[in-house]
Amino acid sequence: MRWLPGIDVSTSQPALITRLNERCSRPGFTPFEALCLSQRVGKDFLRSPFFAAERFLVYYERHDCPRLNRLHLVPRDELVAFLDDRIRPERGEGVDLIITTFEMEEFLVTNHDGDLFYRRPSDWPTAG
Repeated sequence: MRWLPGIDVSTSQPALITRLNERCSRPGFTPFEALCLSQRVGKDFLRSPFFAAERFLVYYERHDCPRLNRLHLVPRDELVAFLDDRIRPERGEGVDLIITTFEMEEFLVTNHDGDLFYRRPSDWPTAG
């Protein structure tokens, strides 16, 4: 899958994928509840402090075809250029990605409709 920028670390770092999936939400929250607790943001978020790190983990997940799932390590400039080019909210175009740093404390989730959501699960209430 060469369209995704950076270095594919899916096979060499499978534990990172497991950790990312665990940290991107919190126990007890459904995917819909996690989405509701996420903050919808616009493309101006690409210039936010979230992008202060030098490198990011970018996870592309296909629920319908898991063999296509990929985790890439991407430099900031390459990632921001890619997102700026591929995410087009005004046309309803985007890519299903989860983006985070190695600390995995905050996440940018994008979808195929061009929506962007910021989430910081540690700030969420306890699931009840």
